This record gives sequence, structure tokens and C-alpha cells, in this order.
Amino acid sequence: TIYDFRGLKYRMEYIGTYDNISYYNDTIATIPEATINAIKTIKNVDTLIFGGMDRKIDYKDFILFLKDSYINNFICMPSTGTKIGKILERETKKNIYFVDNLEDAYKISKEKTEKDKSCLLSPAASSYEYFKNFEEKGKIFERLVKKG
Repeated sequence: TIYDFRGLKYRMEYIGTYDNISYYNDTIATIPEATINAIKTIKNVDTLIFGGMDRKIDYKDFILFLKDSYINNFICMPSTGTKIGKILERETKKNIYFVDNLEDAYKISKEKTEKDKSCLLSPAASSYEYFKNFEEKGKIFERLVKKG
């Protein structure tokens, strides 16, 4: 049973490798600690897509973690991603991209993620601002990745 266990849907879920980029769907990560743990677990994350509804969570430790991480590209979605991205822009030389929707986030990830590395969607925030729930967001991301 353990050998056949595939993990939870939308929790560090491997979608597949397309154009030599591995894509992971972690939309169930609605708090910063979950996103941090996903980054620590999934090796070689070059691009992180994050952000969602602002629930007034303290993101100070999350920002420090991202600044010191090996991740090169941050794709920031409204509204928490936008706020955090603006801080990262001032405090790091990493690549910061601001988008309004998941389709644009995927397009940038496809262009900017280094080959043989990974792109991780892990919001560190709730999806309610633009999606019914994290499942809807996860399904859309998976569809975009598989469609190419």
C-alpha cells in the first residue's frame, strides 16, 4: 500500500515534465509554512508561483525564507503575492514577475524556468479571491500545464 501511495491531490503533486521543466501543483498550501516545506521537499525549484487572498497573515518569516532561497524566479499573483513581490523587489536581485491571472503566471514560468529544473505553484495564501477554492485553482493550473 505504501509503495503504491500517490500522495494527496494538490499537495506537492507532480503534474509532469514538459519542455524539460517539471511542474508541481501545491495549491492546497494556503499558509506560508506549507509553501516553505514544499520548497524544501521539491529539490531544484527555479520558479515559484504564489499569492492569493490576503487574510492578514504575518509573512515576515516567509519573505526572509524566499530572500535566502535558491529560487531564481518569483511569479506573484494578487493580492499577497503582489505585496510580497514588492518587498522582494527592494530587498533582492531575484527575478520578480507580477501577474493578474494564472494563465499569465504559467506563460512566464514556461519562458523563465531553467531547463531541467522545477516550477512550483504553491500560493501560501487562500485562493478565494479569484477562485472558488484551491481545487479549482489546481485544476486550471494542471490544465494549462498539460495543454502547453
